[in-house]
Amino acid sequence: MKFKGILTLFVILALLSINLFAEVMDNNSSESAIKQTVTNYLSGIDNRDTKTVENSLAATADVITVNTVTNKTNELSHDDMILQLQKGQIGGWKRDVNFASIDYNENTAIVKVEVSDQKLVRTSYISLINDAGQWKIVSDVSSIAVK
Repeated sequence: MKFKGILTLFVILALLSINLFAEVMDNNSSESAIKQTVTNYLSGIDNRDTKTVENSLAATADVITVNTVTNKTNELSHDDMILQLQKGQIGGWKRDVNFASIDYNENTAIVKVEVSDQKLVRTSYISLINDAGQWKIVSDVSSIAVK
């Protein structure tokens, strides 16, 4: 009888461990997918790869930039962003990316990322939604300043 109790306890602990492991793995894959979407978006801008940027953005996405160097605020819709990339009006930079924080649940995420080159640093707060298993950027609100 004692053996059955120990065996039952062992089975319960094993099942709980498997469930916890599956949850941790799912969280890691979600965070990884979020990072990949943001990385694709930023590298797509830097490389002027409109297809990659377009695949990263939701159709209703907005990009708002507060530029403290020029004292201007710029707002771009999804379509305007793609058009400016195609025309070479934005992008083509070589920048370093640092993920400062990622907070998410199964449907939404917010990422703070710092993107910098030799002279400027851009701090972006990027909001994403999980659209049928694919993370899409709905807004990128950022501030550009001199290093």
